[in-house]
Amino acid sequence: MSKQLNRIEIKQPNAFKHGGFAAATILPTEDEREFKRLISDLYAEWLPEGITEQDAVGTIAKAMWRKRRVQNFRAIQVYIDNRNPHHALYNEGLVLAEIAEVMRTQPDSFFEERAKYFLRADKIAHLNEKFPREDFKSASAWKQAVMNEITSVLVPACPDPHLAETDFIAAFEQDGFEKALALDERLDAIIERAVKRLVQTKAVKQLLRQTSNEEAQPGIARSTSNRSGRSMNRARRSGAGRTKPAEQAA
Repeated sequence: MSKQLNRIEIKQPNAFKHGGFAAATILPTEDEREFKRLISDLYAEWLPEGITEQDAVGTIAKAMWRKRRVQNFRAIQVYIDNRNPHHALYNEGLVLAEIAEVMRTQPDSFFEERAKYFLRADKIAHLNEKFPREDFKSASAWKQAVMNEITSVLVPACPDPHLAETDFIAAFEQDGFEKALALDERLDAIIERAVKRLVQTKAVKQLLRQTSNEEAQPGIARSTSNRSGRSMNRARRSGAGRTKPAEQAA
């Protein structure tokens, strides 16, 4: 298998070998090595010969890479939306648990400076009213009290952090879920067309090679035909000879 992959690597055009194709396809935040592995896997699967087949494989690779990008983007977007108190996908229980965990290692001022970006106003008001700063001798003591309230009272009081499927779909539709689905379908169509083109190209080449081999050996074909003709003639003569005694006896 390694020898086969080495042969495939040699056949790749300079754009593939030197990363020019990858550099034109991936974003700065993406891993070029992952894209090159995708290319290598596709070359190993399809064994493209010539620039036409290589172009088809390149089209497949770019479309598959874009599908991965869309999927990664969705995952990142869901991660952000889960922590956005103004979004339909906001997961309050998750955010409260994360804030309590982060407060263990962050400065005492973390809650005052950062909580407003992740918690809803009613939760911030609740904590500030229940635990006034002036009631504590130190900021560390206040922080510990807030952490205890979050983990023992607020988090358990939150509804199931997993959204119902209908709510999840509705929230995504709000943010263009249908557009994302349409993009997936377009990329699938691109891949399907490129695969069809690749298969057809290979089939045409195979047919042309067979035709070329037959045309390159016309003497052999004529010799075979002549031998077959002579054999048939001998068979006919032999059959005719066997019928003469019977005819004379009659």
